[in-house]
Amino acid sequence: MSIKPLLNQHAFITGGSKGIGSAIAAKLSSLGCRVTILARNQDLLKAQTDQLNHKYPLPNGEKHSYVKFDLLRPSELEKFISEGKCFHRTNILVNCAGMTQKTLLMTTSPQEIADIINVNLTSPIILSKLFVKSTSRVKDPGYNASIVNISSVVSVPGNNLTGASVYTATKAALTRFTQALAAEQHAIHDRRPLSPLVRVNVLLPRHIADTDIGKSVKTPSVGTSTAEDVAQAVANLVTDDHNVGGAATVV
Repeated sequence: MSIKPLLNQHAFITGGSKGIGSAIAAKLSSLGCRVTILARNQDLLKAQTDQLNHKYPLPNGEKHSYVKFDLLRPSELEKFISEGKCFHRTNILVNCAGMTQKTLLMTTSPQEIADIINVNLTSPIILSKLFVKSTSRVKDPGYNASIVNISSVVSVPGNNLTGASVYTATKAALTRFTQALAAEQHAIHDRRPLSPLVRVNVLLPRHIADTDIGKSVKTPSVGTSTAEDVAQAVANLVTDDHNVGGAATVV
């Protein structure tokens, strides 16, 4: 029997109840990782978690789990995560939850703009803050920590999508945030070599046909990929001992 590379590790995945997040949860679970998924639909969360526990059972009576939270309320996120001890001994944070846009800017309401920013950018920043704060308290020299943010290929200049200007702005900001945080974590590790290095990377998926935004694009100029492609890329990042963070990879 082959050794599963993520055995005894814990991953926290936002948007894990469907689409790309669901594929990531399944992939990491198949590698032995204990997974917690976050989304706002209770029924989808339960169904996905039940499936994970059935297909990828964990040793020692541990279970995959879920937490219900609406990322449209980022002001409540820090209290929710802290009180629930969601990042206790967590090794991997995947910020995958996303909100799409299908309207020209002139017809997009201020509330829609705020919602897209809250889900796609504000929430990943807050969760990343809480995650790196929790890792700073870990004293185990063998502890591995990774953040993987799921951006989009539209964040690359030239890859424009009509009716998605706010969405594009949030994904571009998420990509640069990831790179800046990766550099910040290296600076911290250089000053405190015994502290864990949090490896921070970002993936830029091409259009995924079975996601909300992918369904709205008839002839994507940047090509297509699958949720499973993204999930495999996440697995590659978190299992690669030579990965030091800061990468922005199109998948």
